[in-house]
Amino acid sequence: MVGLDRPGLVHSGRRDAAKDLSPKPVYEQLKRLIHEEWNTKASGITDSEGRFSLRGFCGNYRVLVSIPGKTIEKKFHLGRKMPTK
Repeated sequence: MVGLDRPGLVHSGRRDAAKDLSPKPVYEQLKRLIHEEWNTKASGITDSEGRFSLRGFCGNYRVLVSIPGKTIEKKFHLGRKMPTK
């Protein structure tokens, strides 16, 4: 969000940006955590019963399942108090 405090004085309204609107170090750290460390990426092959297990964070997931000649996409949400099996 950009706003005007006084005529000709622009501010971002954000605490993660410096006065010149360049990102502060905390912005880069948070960006790394969200997009790298707190991000779940997994791939593999299902077992003989068609199951695949992974350890992940709560949140929204997009799963791509590939079979010969076709790829199926499904989305689901993993919440805190949901069964894990």
